[in-house]
Amino acid sequence: MNPFWSNIFRKPGYESSLAYFLGTVPTFSALGRRDLAFLESLIHLRNYHPDENVFTEGDIGSTANLF
Repeated sequence: MNPFWSNIFRKPGYESSLAYFLGTVPTFSALGRRDLAFLESLIHLRNYHPDENVFTEGDIGSTANLF
């Protein structure tokens, strides 16, 4: 197959996954791929605008936030 076409149809590898990224963070670096994949399944990515409040003092939380 022509390398051009093989790149277009190539699926992203593990190195481009959130689980891989989490494994590079010292807090999660001791976890194995299976645990990182499970953690990835629990994560909800959110984007915030500059100066947008993520939470305020006194809010009751039911999540863990990683920045």
